[in-house]
Amino acid sequence: MLFLTESDVRILKSVVQRVGQLPQNSPTATKTHLFQAPEVYIARPQTADGIPGLGAAPGTGTSPDMPGEANCDIYRIKIPNSPGTSTDIQDPELVQAVEKDQKVYNISTADISQDWILAVKEKFGKWIAIPTAVSAGLFEFMLEEDHPGRGTLFTVWIAVWNPATHAWDYDWDTTYECIDWRTVDSYPDRSATGLGVWRPSNAQGQIVEVVSLDCDAPGGTGTGPDN
Repeated sequence: MLFLTESDVRILKSVVQRVGQLPQNSPTATKTHLFQAPEVYIARPQTADGIPGLGAAPGTGTSPDMPGEANCDIYRIKIPNSPGTSTDIQDPELVQAVEKDQKVYNISTADISQDWILAVKEKFGKWIAIPTAVSAGLFEFMLEEDHPGRGTLFTVWIAVWNPATHAWDYDWDTTYECIDWRTVDSYPDRSATGLGVWRPSNAQGQIVEVVSLDCDAPGGTGTGPDN
């Protein structure tokens, strides 16, 4: 049989007291704060500027490592039941899901126009923009310079589809890197238009790859922001 001395008792009391003062883990707080499952909603930027793409943080040179951001309204799709029945369904509608003025971040190098997009609320409560399938599909572009040839980067302007006019609207203030891996007899000059898709890039984040391109620039070099 073991007997504790008065010294042993004092030591044990001191240990118990110190353990009791240690911060306690809260399983409930952990689950609800740090490890929430991501939530996906529908978002729309509040202004016509949309959400700018990645930019260079101050003092970091030209590397695009600062997410663009803009206030957005967040929605969900509601499909209400018709009055008096649980089976007849009314037309779906978009309803506000959370408080207005939610800051949504764009982690791609491409600007996101004022359009309906998906927004993911990540585990730490930040909203991340995901362009919709329509935005991520084929789009029109225009050469900002003469085509340099196969496999060489060049700059283009990007157009956004306007559902009201059924035409492409160009953003003349921003150019993007583009590459063309097609082999053709000749390549067009500045202002030629084509169709492209976004491709990932380690250096630029993403670039445009040519899918199709006009053989000649319409109107020569007289088409563009300065004409």
